[in-house]
Amino acid sequence: MDIHVQNLTPDIEKQLDVHHGVVVVGVSEGPAAEAGLMPGMIIQQINQQDVQNVSELAHIVAGLPKDQPIPMLVRQGKASIYVVITLSKK
Repeated sequence: MDIHVQNLTPDIEKQLDVHHGVVVVGVSEGPAAEAGLMPGMIIQQINQQDVQNVSELAHIVAGLPKDQPIPMLVRQGKASIYVVITLSKK
């Protein structure tokens, strides 16, 4: 999915009052960038599954269907928004 992420730090958790998710630190060209995912956003859910950490994100993404729209709940600052990403077959 060409998204580079890291686990939340205590500072980010406190600043944004979030308790789960991963921070996007980079997005390569492709479906994620086209959907509007940007560095600094926090991925909290994918396909209505809570994301707790980087390894859980990888596990969830591995089980997602390819070439189907996948809703992703992200935080941008203090606002939560949905982006929809279609993973390409690989």
